[in-house]
Amino acid sequence: MSGKPSDGLDAWLREDWRELGFYYINEDAPPRIRVSGSRAGLEGLATLLREYARNPVNATMSEHDHLGPYGLKLMTWSEAGIDANEIRGTLADVERLGELVGSWLAAAAPGDEEDLGRAWCPSAAYGLVISLQEDGFDPGIQDPQLQ
Repeated sequence: MSGKPSDGLDAWLREDWRELGFYYINEDAPPRIRVSGSRAGLEGLATLLREYARNPVNATMSEHDHLGPYGLKLMTWSEAGIDANEIRGTLADVERLGELVGSWLAAAAPGDEEDLGRAWCPSAAYGLVISLQEDGFDPGIQDPQLQ
């Protein structure tokens, strides 16, 4: 008999994290989304944000993309904000967040982390902590649901 019934789902979730290139998790105290990745993975996040902002299809209010296996939303909205379910803002806001992530990465070293969400939108309900890990960081093994 092969492994537990959820082995196929676990493998799919791990691969989805790996394709995304970074791992995120909601933290309650203080309320924030923590995003962890290697330099390449977090550069992918910066690129993803900039590409979303530059795609005219996303100009419509409430347009959104789902990020990763748990569906964190990147959404077009009238003002910048972050909560447990979404990162939202105008396309200019999202572009600015992508640039902020990219600029921070240029000076960051593995082990560094920063709440760029509060820098991007001080009034947001949640922070957005970016955590740079060593090269070779595997987002597919970070998910505590898959342990």
